[in-house]
Amino acid sequence: MIQQIGQDPTDERQLIETKDFITKAPAEVERLTEVLKSVNKHYELLEEFSYMYNDKDIEQFWYMKIYPLRIAASLTDGKNMITEKNELFSANLEKEKEKFQKDIALY
Repeated sequence: MIQQIGQDPTDERQLIETKDFITKAPAEVERLTEVLKSVNKHYELLEEFSYMYNDKDIEQFWYMKIYPLRIAASLTDGKNMITEKNELFSANLEKEKEKFQKDIALY
């Protein structure tokens, strides 16, 4: 998700796709957070029975707990980037429109 949000759109179509993705991302983060809570409950249950987990599994679990915060920060950056790109594309469109009007006036 973080890579998708941080992708730099090169045209209007990609800008719209990125904007749509960013709009849908909070719901997906919420869904994944619920899955993470469920995994946490399973780990707690296993812990009650003194189950010995693989250290790598625990490391990955705790690493995944920070992802909602990282994605939230990425969303903020992505929204700012979309605003900047939208202004840039609008300015370019305005320049093209003015050039087209000048070209038409010559004929």
